[in-house]
Amino acid sequence: MKKHIAWIIPWLVQPVCAQVRTGGPYAATIEVVSSGGGSVASADYRVQSSIGGPSGISNAPASQIARFGYTGQIFTPVALNLSAALPTVEEQDVRQLDASVLFDDATTLTLTGGDVSWSIASGPLVSVNPAGIVSADAVYQDTAAMVEGAWQSLTGSIALTVLDVSPDNFGTYAGDGLPDLWQVTHFGIGSPLATPAADGDGDGQNNLLEYLATSSPIDPSSLLRFRIEPVAGQPDHRRLVFSPYSLTRNYTLEASSTLSPAAWSRLLGIPEGDIGIEHFFIDENASDPSKFYRLLIEE
Repeated sequence: MKKHIAWIIPWLVQPVCAQVRTGGPYAATIEVVSSGGGSVASADYRVQSSIGGPSGISNAPASQIARFGYTGQIFTPVALNLSAALPTVEEQDVRQLDASVLFDDATTLTLTGGDVSWSIASGPLVSVNPAGIVSADAVYQDTAAMVEGAWQSLTGSIALTVLDVSPDNFGTYAGDGLPDLWQVTHFGIGSPLATPAADGDGDGQNNLLEYLATSSPIDPSSLLRFRIEPVAGQPDHRRLVFSPYSLTRNYTLEASSTLSPAAWSRLLGIPEGDIGIEHFFIDENASDPSKFYRLLIEE
């Protein structure tokens, strides 16, 4: 009888083991990733794998989801997000706007400026070009603005603030020596009554003087007043009284015995203080037969 010897050769099934995987923002050790599917995650990425192939790893700086082996994976865009490096733009300057699409699985796709249809919704903006660069107009105060964008069926918007960085560059009031906000506050936009030489309230003092004096240019009873009074018991003293008085202004009193431009000199005396809205100053050397005074006001 012949004997048969059967050799049993074991077939060793080795697991698929991964090495330490590293990238710029992460390092991960994956014990076993089989072709049956799995999920690996870190602070900066998430990987999902399924039957049909190994997973992939992303080292992109933003959170990503990498999919491989899905027979039909559908994800839907749900929102268009618009953003900027800063929510402000200085007047007569530009700001780059950015856009991204949010999908229903919480992933995002960054768009280029040319992918979006841009438009100005409101505010002092001159234009927004196809690349998403918005240009701001001159303003007389910080002013809100809005830009809209459209991508496929989605729309989004971004709010900006146009910053007033130059006080005298707005419209017909630009470069005339008066702050634009002061002019617009009292006269509105583009009024011929707002020029420095105009006297809209007819009180004999033009707008430039009313501004420096902090009086109202639209109220004839509000104007700069300056008078000279004797001081009881001091015949060689004079009290110089002016109003209104403001802590935002610098005042200098000068005196002259003639009206020659070279004869004016700073008045030596003591500011005595305020009387209500008036300010007074004592000239202790007012014994000249004639003496003239003038008040200089500066911001």
